[in-house]
Amino acid sequence: MKCPKCKSSITASFPTKLQCIASSARIECTNQTCSFADEEKPSVADVPMPANHGSALKPRTIDWQTNVLYMLAFLSVGDGGTEAGRLLGLLGMPNATTFGPRSFSIIEEHVGPVLQEIANELVHGKNLVEEVKHFFGDKKDDNNNSLFDLWVEKRLPKELWPKVTVGGDMGWQKGSSGNACSSLSGDACLIGQHARKPIAWCVMGKCCSFCQGWKRGKHKEEPVPNHDCRANWDGSSGAMEPAAILEMHKLLCEKHHVVVDVMMTDDDSSIKATMKWSNADTMTNLGLTEPPHVFNAKGDKVVRPDKGGIPGHMPEPRFAADPNHRKKSLNNSLCQLENCNSDKKMTMTKMDVLRLGTNFAYMVRTLPCADRSEHVNKGKAVLEHHFDSHQHCGDWCSRKDQTEEQKANTKKCYRDKEKDKKLCDELKKRIERFVSYEALLEVSHGVDTNANESFNNAVAWLAPKNKTHSKSESLKNRIAVALGINAIGLLECYKMVFNKLGLTMTPPMHHYLQKTNSLRVTKIAAGKTSKGKKIRVHKCQLNLLKKTVMAKREKFRRDGKHQPALGMSGGHADAELDMESVMHPGRKRNTNAATTAPKKRRKSSDMICKTCEECGHGMVTSSKCKHHAECKAWRATKPPKGAKFKPTITNTQHAQQQPQLASSVDNNDNDDDSPEAQAERDAEECDLMDALPLDDDGMELEFFDAFEHLEEDDSDKEN
Repeated sequence: MKCPKCKSSITASFPTKLQCIASSARIECTNQTCSFADEEKPSVADVPMPANHGSALKPRTIDWQTNVLYMLAFLSVGDGGTEAGRLLGLLGMPNATTFGPRSFSIIEEHVGPVLQEIANELVHGKNLVEEVKHFFGDKKDDNNNSLFDLWVEKRLPKELWPKVTVGGDMGWQKGSSGNACSSLSGDACLIGQHARKPIAWCVMGKCCSFCQGWKRGKHKEEPVPNHDCRANWDGSSGAMEPAAILEMHKLLCEKHHVVVDVMMTDDDSSIKATMKWSNADTMTNLGLTEPPHVFNAKGDKVVRPDKGGIPGHMPEPRFAADPNHRKKSLNNSLCQLENCNSDKKMTMTKMDVLRLGTNFAYMVRTLPCADRSEHVNKGKAVLEHHFDSHQHCGDWCSRKDQTEEQKANTKKCYRDKEKDKKLCDELKKRIERFVSYEALLEVSHGVDTNANESFNNAVAWLAPKNKTHSKSESLKNRIAVALGINAIGLLECYKMVFNKLGLTMTPPMHHYLQKTNSLRVTKIAAGKTSKGKKIRVHKCQLNLLKKTVMAKREKFRRDGKHQPALGMSGGHADAELDMESVMHPGRKRNTNAATTAPKKRRKSSDMICKTCEECGHGMVTSSKCKHHAECKAWRATKPPKGAKFKPTITNTQHAQQQPQLASSVDNNDNDDDSPEAQAERDAEECDLMDALPLDDDGMELEFFDAFEHLEEDDSDKEN
């Protein structure tokens, strides 16, 4: 490139006299007698300026698009100023030491209100409207006016306000262990059970970075000046959840004229106690002459603790239990027995806890389609199935339809009512309250809070639990981004952000967001189908088989029964032997050296391919392998000696793209997601569980985590 004036050579530089990392491009002529010079400033942004931040004519860091985009990029992946400054330093870029501790927080301070504004628009202006519209449908009043239109115009009478069913849960900024809860903040949301989207959100915090900084500084003796304090809670961390749910309930009723009719939460008694009228309001609203009473742990009738927080003019919600949390409560009760001393736990093992818990999950899935009069009878199957009595089992149990001969030929492990009579009686006492008519009625609704758990997982990506965001507004900003992506997707969310911040979305940015959003939508849609659920079940079964083989192998080695190059002996399921041969493919030792008979060839139906992890063939060279064509093309390229074939498409991606599933997954009715299909999947898992021994010896703790997916088997992967 030559100078347009004197045709001499030119030089290019990128001066950084502007704020932060934004730099301009400058070209000038090398001829000292020539005055040609041209400078192009970087792209500008139009970030809204708060009213109390001085003159808008003064140049600021947020005026340049590069600075704002750099901050948004790190915020969207769960990082902050420390990581942003580290990257600048390693790349040798300017202002590396000041961007992290100073510039990042300044930019986020101005961008954060915009992100929260977008989140509120989507949560209340889109998700809530969609939930209310589904409630009203085409209903009209006596004057032929649409009830939905009247609600939008705030002219709907109070007795006609929409009533919604929601799931409530809180996520914590700090991981907890057991009953310990010491998080400095918590974020809660109410998710409508129709659209499965958040319709209200709330963030509670116990600390404020400004307050702590003021008390550590030279003005610590002076009172903290007025500011936008982040600390809006001074109680215990565990009490944040009921307080946040109460605030969202009042917000929906007072501001948006929406009544929470049914609320689904875990079995936290503090939430139920808070989400009630006070004793005085209860007496007024119900016309009582004395305060409401309850029965305490001793069975005595006492006045109900006055912890209710709902105002008297608002209706109380009804409560439903989440089946997954109810299963955890049952497991906790059973674990208490298993953790007792050996003379008190009556041979109770972790495997008993695992199998009884999964029996409860299978049984609960059948309740929505059953008549209420059958609930108690179905609930008996939780314990009876564990003791090989199947007259109360549902379709999830395949053993109930087997003949005595078929039962004798299958390798199953059950407890015996005569030999384990004391254990049976104790288990019956512990399980009784979970399978009572009232308890089963609370979980027979067919919905859950899996969408809440899924959203909490999405928030954990943007606000990792090993980083502290709770003392500043950063936590709310990151939750706002998660709410936006959850509501309208990645691409549309960032389009709104770019539009409100005055940023320009270039074609490469649009291409990246579009591709990322497309992958996300495809993954969510595939996970909700019956095919996707079958794939997850199949993966878990393979994982369980692997852990079973590892546990038994370690047990044999500990007992001195294991020999090198010798597989597991008889007494094990065929599937376990197949998996053992895949994990440890060494040639079995010939115990009879004089035998000259040829080795019997294994059936192809008993083989498992290590490349695609499917049954029916042993190697990728088989035409039955889904990676066979790719491997054949790879070998045609004449790879170097010793190179190993690796498929470019993972088994998970291939299973989502191909209509054929693994051989253990039914190829018929792939789109069938009916209760019958769910019962069929439960029956496959139940058969596998019943084949596991009830002895914990040799079983590692990881083994008992293999079936944790059952709690999320039908969850909505919304994020």
